[in-house]
Amino acid sequence: MLIIAAGDGRFDVDAVVFDKDGTLVDFNHMWGPRVVRWVQALAEQAGCPACIDPLYSVLGFDPERMEAVPDGPVATASTADIYALAAGVLFEHGLGWYRARPLAISSAETTIAAPPQPAEIRPLGNVKGAFRRLRAAGLPIAIHTNDDRALTQETLEQLGVAGEVAVMACGDDELPPKPDPAGLRWIAAELGTTPERLVFVGDSAADMLAARNAGAAAVGLASGSGTHAGLEALASALIRSIDELRVVG
Repeated sequence: MLIIAAGDGRFDVDAVVFDKDGTLVDFNHMWGPRVVRWVQALAEQAGCPACIDPLYSVLGFDPERMEAVPDGPVATASTADIYALAAGVLFEHGLGWYRARPLAISSAETTIAAPPQPAEIRPLGNVKGAFRRLRAAGLPIAIHTNDDRALTQETLEQLGVAGEVAVMACGDDELPPKPDPAGLRWIAAELGTTPERLVFVGDSAADMLAARNAGAAAVGLASGSGTHAGLEALASALIRSIDELRVVG
């Protein structure tokens, strides 16, 4: 049992769990251009230029600012849910569902679902240093993300921290997405502890609610993709970078 200091909080925990996008890596730097490419390709393949603005709206993305809307679908939902939302827009514009759903998925294969490239990955702080510091103190590290496992694994590889991660719960696993607590409960069981002995570090309301629903400590990253006025109310403590996490006892 070790004490983690995060902002004004002190947490007696057995392991640290991290969200990925907006917490470990800059969300908009990677996903902004991908969303734009996907929306444009999808509208072109569907023969529906009128779908572009509704697609951005339903996905929760501002193409002028190249930013995800805090706590919107692009920022927090699983890829399966995002595909379904996009397909719904195509259906509303006259495409049959039998065509809309497969088209949303196939057009994503070379855009938002493509393996991440090194230039797309911008770490938020010294991720490698923070992970190694926590591991050296004896704390297992886990990842809980609504993104798919393959993309998550590749991102961790490129960050140089894949070997530091004990277990992952991802969006395409057979677990309900955040804010459902099932992912954190599964992680706790895999690590041989209880959810109450975890601290979950994330940047969105879904992250904070997942932690609260599971009984874990909720540490909010106040500069991530989900930052909004309510994050402070949902978090047990706030930090601006994972570099601020310290083992103090």
